[in-house]
Amino acid sequence: MAPQRPVFHHALLLCLLSGIAIASAAQPVVTTLTEPFSGSGGMTLHPTIGALYVADFGDALGSSDPSDWGPDVKEVSTDDGSFSVFANGFFIATGNDFASDGTTLLQVELGRGLVFQVSPSGNPVQWASGLVSPVGIAAAPDGGAFVAECGGNTIQRIAPRGTKVLYASDPEFNCPNGLTIGPDGVLYTVNFNDGKIFRIDTDGTVSLLATGPGGGNGHVAYAAGRLIVADRAGHQILGVGLDGTVEVIAGSGEAGNADGPASEATFRFPNGIAVTPDGSTIYVNSKFSDVEGELNPTLVRVISGVPVAGEEETPERDQQGLLPVAPNPSRGTATIRYTLASPASVELAVYSVTGKRVAVLEDALRGAGEHAVVWDGTDASGQLVAAGTYLCRLRTDAGQVESRLLTLVH
Repeated sequence: MAPQRPVFHHALLLCLLSGIAIASAAQPVVTTLTEPFSGSGGMTLHPTIGALYVADFGDALGSSDPSDWGPDVKEVSTDDGSFSVFANGFFIATGNDFASDGTTLLQVELGRGLVFQVSPSGNPVQWASGLVSPVGIAAAPDGGAFVAECGGNTIQRIAPRGTKVLYASDPEFNCPNGLTIGPDGVLYTVNFNDGKIFRIDTDGTVSLLATGPGGGNGHVAYAAGRLIVADRAGHQILGVGLDGTVEVIAGSGEAGNADGPASEATFRFPNGIAVTPDGSTIYVNSKFSDVEGELNPTLVRVISGVPVAGEEETPERDQQGLLPVAPNPSRGTATIRYTLASPASVELAVYSVTGKRVAVLEDALRGAGEHAVVWDGTDASGQLVAAGTYLCRLRTDAGQVESRLLTLVH
């Protein structure tokens, strides 16, 4: 085990110099979910069923040989890791996300610069075209989407009818790869080539949020108050706060596919990322082969027991924060309870799994003790929301952020 000592010391020194912290709360655990298969592209989690949708980018990066181009998307069970082809006919399948309807998969194809809408039965229909080496995609609440153009160094806005318009560009974009949408419609993208992580406001303004230590990122996902980034070149999984703070969630920094405690587990060029809405479970595809230049086969790895934003292992924290929502699932109204150790300004809001704020239930100063708020399943305009999974999020002026999942059924 002697070779691991220099790796640990190097990682610790890097953290001290760059201000990046190694997560020190409850130790997450990394396990392997699947057997090796062709799934080197982006991945997303179905909003309501236990399945991942993993795109096959192909067998080699930048290959001009069509036999190396990934042709399909696999459906992978999160229960037992079994997989099957969900949709095919693509030329280099890259990022994907579920549309606002919760059933249509939006699949990007890099080879021809296309975006497809894929029905629940796996039938792909071309939706948008004319993109320059597109990779990441984030569904918009209005039925449209945003797409990161690696080749064009831009973010494009796709309208519900499939027309595209330039949304954001910046001189520091260097093959924007993954793309995700956070609270209030703010976008986040990551550079493939240099590890930079950007915030894109709703007016298209771009600002540098952070830089990953590895120097090259795969995909990114938003959940429970922070970004989860595949630090592809650094062989690690990062948690990035919306204030730009960076921590290593999992991965020693050494290339490999060893399971175990998060700080000791290894990844090999992790690329795709999918996260449960509460942020406690992360799915990653990790290159299986150690042959240079090969992308396939890959493994889907699971990081479970991830401490979410606002969690701390102290007795005082056990006495405050969000309590379980009841009833859950709910067929009508649900009661959301929380406790405060001292008076605080509180915002309690409900978000969709795409990060759209659906309703603000409370925004006021509240005293110490337990509080209860009833949500009737309607949005800010009083309209009944669709059945599905939602995130109840509590924020305080002390910086506390906690989330609970709530499932609505009609």
